[in-house]
Amino acid sequence: LIDGDAMLEDLAIRESDGSVWMGSEELATAGDDGLQAITFDDNQMLQAGESLDLMVTVDVSADATADEVYHAELVMGGVVAEDANGDDLTDVVPSADIVGKDMTVTDSSLDVEAVAPPSSNTYVKGSSAVSVSGFNFEAGDAADVTITDVTYGVTGDTDGTLGESDIDVGDRVSQCSLYDNESGSLVDGPESPTDNDGDADLEFENFDWTIEAGETAKLVMKCDFSNTAAGATDVFAFYINANTDITAEDADGDDVDAGAIAENNEDGSETTITLANNGDLTVSLDGSSANSTIILGGSTAIAMSKFKFEADDEAFVVKHIDLGNTDGSDEGVAAVKLSYTNSAGATETKTGYLSSGIASFDGLDLYVAADSSATLTVTIDTGSISNEDMSGDIIVLNLLADTGEFEAVGESSGETLTALAADVDANEMTLRATKPTLSLASGSPSGSGVAGDSEVFRFNVAADSRGEVTLNKVMFKVVTSEDGSEFNFCENLGTVAKFTFYDADDSSDKLDDAADWAFADSDVDGLDCDAGNDLAWAQLTLDGGDHDSELIGAGETKTYVLKVDTLGASASDDDAIRIEIPDEDTVGTILGDEAINWGDDEALSIDGDLIKNLPLTGGTIQY
Repeated sequence: LIDGDAMLEDLAIRESDGSVWMGSEELATAGDDGLQAITFDDNQMLQAGESLDLMVTVDVSADATADEVYHAELVMGGVVAEDANGDDLTDVVPSADIVGKDMTVTDSSLDVEAVAPPSSNTYVKGSSAVSVSGFNFEAGDAADVTITDVTYGVTGDTDGTLGESDIDVGDRVSQCSLYDNESGSLVDGPESPTDNDGDADLEFENFDWTIEAGETAKLVMKCDFSNTAAGATDVFAFYINANTDITAEDADGDDVDAGAIAENNEDGSETTITLANNGDLTVSLDGSSANSTIILGGSTAIAMSKFKFEADDEAFVVKHIDLGNTDGSDEGVAAVKLSYTNSAGATETKTGYLSSGIASFDGLDLYVAADSSATLTVTIDTGSISNEDMSGDIIVLNLLADTGEFEAVGESSGETLTALAADVDANEMTLRATKPTLSLASGSPSGSGVAGDSEVFRFNVAADSRGEVTLNKVMFKVVTSEDGSEFNFCENLGTVAKFTFYDADDSSDKLDDAADWAFADSDVDGLDCDAGNDLAWAQLTLDGGDHDSELIGAGETKTYVLKVDTLGASASDDDAIRIEIPDEDTVGTILGDEAINWGDDEALSIDGDLIKNLPLTGGTIQY
């Protein structure tokens, strides 16, 4: 009892489902503070064999003193029962009183603390729904707690360090709202700053947001920023200054005072928001961009390049770009085409044309999402190659993001970028009328061999359907091993009499003669093969003597065979030979020569640069 009022009310005996079995009764307000006997005299019937789980319940007054301890005792001497005949039962067990557990009165409580996420981050002016602060609200075990009012503070500073409060908050922060972090539902708002000063308040009032007893819930505040120009180091902190800025109540409508706030974020230690004037846009050559290669006249949708745009802090719409064929000729380019994803999420294409080395594209809608990337794909159509000079033209479409005309608009800030940090170079493409494709032929020998004049290598040369190819010269790399037989020495193997080259369709007609061959040893001092050294290279110049270059018709494939006389190779010495056609870089580095030389319909002499599938490696023949 306190001042004559009972702190425990509505005493009842209830079944396990909460329904009242006996009672309710009240304490005597003039009774003893320490002990009172409460008599429940409702008549209740228990059937034979029936058992009940019962409990004593009370309502605790809001005026009850914290840390007071209570318990209930069932006085067995006061239990009166009779059987179906009305006879009193005298053998009720147990005989001793049943003492309940001690129950301690506690106050409703609320603890509050600023936490991340949201974490510190940079946004641009005009950004909406920016998560600027997060606060955990923890209800004590005693009761659910409902928050009804919270006042947040906002402070801003222009030098990147909070403390001076020299930004007019109302000019920058348009409005803010509170959201339940778990459900994402709106709790209250929007509200705007109450004044326009370096420190301003955001007042959220007359809402109901409940935290269950013993649980923690989180409020996240999201704000819209105005388009007012921002400095490079404008920072803001959103905070709850003190526990007195929070109004809360328990389930009985009694006020619940929040505890002292352990971290209120006034100094931005949990979350600092930096506001920039605009975001950042960068561009680079995408990793999936086409490598330098041979492209052919009369073709459509040739992959030229892919450029990756990356946006930081806000989304951008790229509206204008220039592509520059600054290192090549426009003559072979019939059209330049762009493909990208627009603001609606759909694929959009644009077609342009080169003029004085520039393809200019206006009215684009290339969308780059904030803190994400988007790809611009560039393809071309080529016209027919009408003269010898066009074969070998270089076509390269660089993105002139710095030196050309450029425009991109920030979605939040509305700011326009008219240049980026630098131009982005694409890979060079070489225009030809046709091209050869080399491949190892089926049946090219490998495995066990018999020393003598026999086939060691077989390969295919295919001409593209756009035109015939002439094969002028081939460099063969000769890889051998021996242990005493010396069959592979220059004086034994590096002679014209040992090598024969012919078309697989006609083995009786040699395509080479003595003047067509040149040899080099592994010491490499030009095309020179010195006695006592291993043969390492054999160069075949098809038009070096009485024969002409080999002609492969448009869309056709020819298979060629190389025979070498390996007489002198010995099985006992583990002798072996392997032939390959190396790539252009290897031959150029070692010999200063070409892997192959070929011609298209217009250019008669072209080196092996950009020819795919090289090196072409044959099988090892073991004697």
